Amino acid sequence: LEITLPLNYTQAKPAKPAQDTQVSVQAPQGQKELTYFIDLAIKNNAPLKVAQEETESAQLKVTETQRNLFPALKLQSYTTEGKSYNAEFAEKEVRVQLDQPLYYEGRLGDTINQAKANLEITKKNYARLKFDVVQKTETAYYKLAFTKMHLIQKEALKQEAGEMLDTIEKLSSLGMLIPLEVSGARAWFEQIGFQMESIKQDLSMAELTLKQALNIKETPKLEAQLPEAPEVKELNLDLEACLEVAFQHRPE
Repeated sequence: LEITLPLNYTQAKPAKPAQDTQVSVQAPQGQKELTYFIDLAIKNNAPLKVAQEETESAQLKVTETQRNLFPALKLQSYTTEGKSYNAEFAEKEVRVQLDQPLYYEGRLGDTINQAKANLEITKKNYARLKFDVVQKTETAYYKLAFTKMHLIQKEALKQEAGEMLDTIEKLSSLGMLIPLEVSGARAWFEQIGFQMESIKQDLSMAELTLKQALNIKETPKLEAQLPEAPEVKELNLDLEACLEVAFQHRPE
């Protein structure tokens, strides 16, 4: 019987099987809708899941390389039973062996440094992918919200234009307005209708974009109360400074 018991032993957990991404597309009551959609997008993003698994594997590799610096305890046990010269005998031997690496020409240290570097790369790669997911989700969310707001405004404008057109037609029937003014009002009313059809197409595309960002099967629906526009800040950016920051934080 031979048993090896290294110190700081860590057992890797098996990967969980992929689950269906069909979930609710409506934020629970009391939770901010945008925050809920961002969490949902992070949960359903496949590359982000792979990056998380890579980070966990890299962390286990660091633990394994650090564990190699510590001694390994080995227990050996031998049992022999038999009969010799009409006499039965039983023999048992137990050994304890302790192995400790002392000098490998820096190989263990280099292995640890390499494992830590790989862990840092996987962490930055995960952070980059997560930032991309959050950015795409926020952009798609506000695009859908503002398109919906635009459609509501056009609907109110069309109703106002319809009332004005009715008034102009009544005045024209009384001979108080020339036909040219009626034609202009009717053209304005029809133009608003064409604009609404274009906005409806934009609304469908915005819903599809958010649906793809969330990686869900159902079409997401926003609450009746639309969000306020985010504050737009003036950016004073320098190209050289941006490139320097990118070189520092890109995992590649």
